[in-house]
Parts: sequence; structure tokens; C-alpha cells
Amino acid sequence: MNRIAGSSNTIGKQLYTQVAHYRHKVFIEMLGWELETRNGEELDQFDRPDTLYVVSQDDDGNVNGCARLLPPASAAASFCASTEALTSDCG
Repeated sequence: MNRIAGSSNTIGKQLYTQVAHYRHKVFIEMLGWELETRNGEELDQFDRPDTLYVVSQDDDGNVNGCARLLPPASAAASFCASTEALTSDCG
């Protein structure tokens, strides 16, 4: 097993794309969530340059787990922007 951590720029385009496909497989295909996707990739407003990813790969290099970590300030700003139409609680 291999673990890699870093931003989208640090982990590289190929691994970033594999993570997006893995998330599509988990959230859309397995869990049945109805999310907007493109090209079989699950990406959203929280996939930003300052987002950090922790990725697990099996011995063949296939992604078998991932976590997305958001800096507190950008997470709050993104959450408020995404809920702005629903509530005015973000001030």
C-alpha cells in the first residue's frame, strides 16, 4: 500500500484524475448520490488549489481510498457560497 498527500498540484494530474474517478465510483455508482459530474469524475466547489488530498493506493497503483482536507477559512467561505441561495446565516 502507498499513501500520498498534497494539493492537486503536488500529487500530479494523473493521480488527481484517478481520485476524481474513484470518488465518482464511490459516491455516484456505489452510494447512488445524485451529484453533477463530468467525464466520470466527481469534482465540486471544494476541489480548490488550497485543498489537500490524502490518497491510498494498492500495490498496483489503483486508488483504494482518499480524503479531502479543506483549510478552515476556505471551507467556510465555500460552504457559505454554496448555501447562499438557501439561507442568509453566513453573514
